[in-house]
Amino acid sequence: QTRGWFWSQLGMGTAALDESPYKRVMMHGHALMPDGRAMSKSKDIRVDPAEVIDEYGADPMRLFLLSVAARGEDTQFSYDETGEMSRRLNILWNVFRFPLPYMRMDGFDPTAVSAADTDLETVDEWVLSRLQTTVKEATDRFEDYEQDKALDEILDFVVEDLSRYYVQVVRERMWAEEDTASKTAAYATIYEVLRSVVSLLAPFAPYVTEEIYGALTGDREYHTVHMCDWPTVDRDLRDPGLEDEIET
Repeated sequence: QTRGWFWSQLGMGTAALDESPYKRVMMHGHALMPDGRAMSKSKDIRVDPAEVIDEYGADPMRLFLLSVAARGEDTQFSYDETGEMSRRLNILWNVFRFPLPYMRMDGFDPTAVSAADTDLETVDEWVLSRLQTTVKEATDRFEDYEQDKALDEILDFVVEDLSRYYVQVVRERMWAEEDTASKTAAYATIYEVLRSVVSLLAPFAPYVTEEIYGALTGDREYHTVHMCDWPTVDRDLRDPGLEDEIET
């Protein structure tokens, strides 16, 4: 691969444009079968990507492949771990679907009110702080060329903080029949969190994040999530002390 692909790209870029087509290259080691054998095209020892996509979907396959280290280490394919990625994406999808009918029924307009405009409750402040910490940790990992650890940070936030804790705590606020400041704060908070999460996860899972982004933003923002900037930390929302006080 180094000789046949990266050197060819370097040669063509230098000859045609007098510049390198890349600044840095990360490459994994051998690609291994689930049983540990090295994959071989000539010996037909391989995992068929089309079959994996048919069984699990393109995004789960991408998530698995990006969840393993790409810094010279061998990559062993796992059907079980690909299935686990599918399960985690389903958790994100369910978190996204949960507030939508209530928001629509109540006419919640995210362009008219942001989380900062509401009377946030402690749990809202906590999840927004956890989001800022996740953005920081994922960004740091990416800058260290550790995309696998960046993905871990994002998925852990979605599964543990957002799904298993925050949604469970705030759902009764969204079920309230009357319009309340508490309900509006919950709506604004979960919208802001989901909007940031899809931007964080888009490089890893482009299809499901595109669906969620389109449903969240409609025609109010870019026509695709892949035009969005990578989120940055809002220091006003980050409270490590509060994060330490709440155990999930």
